[in-house]
Amino acid sequence: MLSALQNVLNNVRNLYASEEYDNALILLRDYETKNDLSVNLLILKSRLIQLSNSTLVDLKEAESALLSAIDQDKENIQALLETGWFYLNVFDDAKKSLEYFYKADEIISRAGDEAKEGISKAKNELLN
Repeated sequence: MLSALQNVLNNVRNLYASEEYDNALILLRDYETKNDLSVNLLILKSRLIQLSNSTLVDLKEAESALLSAIDQDKENIQALLETGWFYLNVFDDAKKSLEYFYKADEIISRAGDEAKEGISKAKNELLN
C-alpha cells in the first residue's frame, strides 16, 4: 500500500505531466496543511505557482517556498539555482539573483575540487 506522501507525489506528478498545474497545486497545498514539505516539494510548489493559470496565486508564495527550501538545506544546489532564476526571470532582480548563483557556484566548485582530489589519490594508489 502506498504511503500518503507517495500517493500525493504520484498524483501531483501525473497532474504536472498533464499540465494541470492548478490541480497539482491544490493537492500539494492540501498535503501541506497536514505535513511539512521537503526541499524538493517546496521547489515543486514554487514551480506550480509560477505555472498556475489561477488569479488566486501570489508569486510571493512561490518566493517563500524557495526561501523555505533554502532554510531547510542551505547548500541544496537545486534550491539555490531555482531561487536565482526566480529572482532573475520573475522578479527581474539580477542583483539578488547573483547571491544565489554565486552560492551555488561556490558549492559546486568545492565539490569539484574534492572530486579532483579523490581522483588524484585513487590514481596514485593504483600506481603503487
